[in-house]
Amino acid sequence: MDILNKQNARIVHLERKYVTVIKELKLLKDENKNLTHQLDIKKTVLQKLQYKVCKEKKSIKNDINLLKATDQARSQDFIALNTVVQSTSHKLHNVSTMLESNLQNVMIRAIGARKDSSYIIQFSDIKESYGISNTTNFILSGKFTCDDAGLYILMIIVFADPSGADVNLYKMQ
Repeated sequence: MDILNKQNARIVHLERKYVTVIKELKLLKDENKNLTHQLDIKKTVLQKLQYKVCKEKKSIKNDINLLKATDQARSQDFIALNTVVQSTSHKLHNVSTMLESNLQNVMIRAIGARKDSSYIIQFSDIKESYGISNTTNFILSGKFTCDDAGLYILMIIVFADPSGADVNLYKMQ
């Protein structure tokens, strides 16, 4: 019986170990299930993050491409503006040169005025004239005739008695 008791004791011990192992196995299965669930959640979060990172990366690439295109466009605009500035500068230089070559100083200084019946002031004494070809006509008629078409700046100084005087300039057709 001793052997039988030993074997029974061994069986009881093994059964207890078996029950303990089964409990531990159940605990490990539950823990494994819990860890698997947490891993699935983390995988889902990771996939979402990867998708978001990929989307942001594409957005950044698009922004970079847009900036490159804008930079190229501004560069072309700058080149075009530089060309326009150079062209305008050249044209301005040409106009300035043309104005300088066409500029003529014209001047007449006369005194001794008298007024005729048609109220035209005539000057009998020309003190100075420059650039005017026909001063005789000015003396006889009181009318200044421009030899060349262009812009004329006229300055007239007339001294009158205290009652005042009016001066009118007319452009002849």
